[in-house]
Amino acid sequence: KEVLNKNKISIIIFLSSTLISFILGELYFYSTRGIDYGKYQTYLRYFQGITESTGQGQGILYYYLIAFISDIRLSLLNNINLSSFLSSNIQILNMLLYLFGLRGFYIILKNYRFSTSVILYSFSFLNFFPPAFEMRLLMKPEIAAFAFLPWLVLLVDKLFQKFDYKYLALASVTASIIFTLKGSILGMVSLFLFIKYIKKIYLNRRRLIIFITVFVIIFFSIYIENFNVNQ
Repeated sequence: KEVLNKNKISIIIFLSSTLISFILGELYFYSTRGIDYGKYQTYLRYFQGITESTGQGQGILYYYLIAFISDIRLSLLNNINLSSFLSSNIQILNMLLYLFGLRGFYIILKNYRFSTSVILYSFSFLNFFPPAFEMRLLMKPEIAAFAFLPWLVLLVDKLFQKFDYKYLALASVTASIIFTLKGSILGMVSLFLFIKYIKKIYLNRRRLIIFITVFVIIFFSIYIENFNVNQ
């Protein structure tokens, strides 16, 4: 009973902190005034049909999702609220990606036998941790890397536990999405995966070759699409 009460309290605190942090961002911060918005708004212009290419060098998935949400909420747009409309769409997508990432990290931490209450208290702190809070406010693809990274770790762990082509395909797609988001993300995540799995890679070289082959095919398929859009 005591454990159940602790879990209930931690759930309430987590949900409250998540909602409050989201509302604060919506009310007091315009994502369209963020440091990189002026540079990357060309992606939104492309998906709106205004330009024929972005002229940038990042992956298009994150920006496509913003444009997709904007299209869904188009009825809310008028002549005077364009900036707040786009800002809201960016923060809604970032929140959805953030929650998707938290779900993955929750599973990982449960696998390491952390209690539910400890995990949720940690996530409640993370909701207001400045770098994480900033990540949810700005139009930058790092939030997408945060969202997909724990799922990639879970899929790769499953592959090393039991080789399955379903997990192989999902891990390859997830890795390709992360690695095509941005060059710096590719470098950091690659280094992290190498350090984490270096011993397992040495013991499973045949599986590694199969994974790399499938990954390269999917990666370059996404890369070519990005290249065509970015020119």
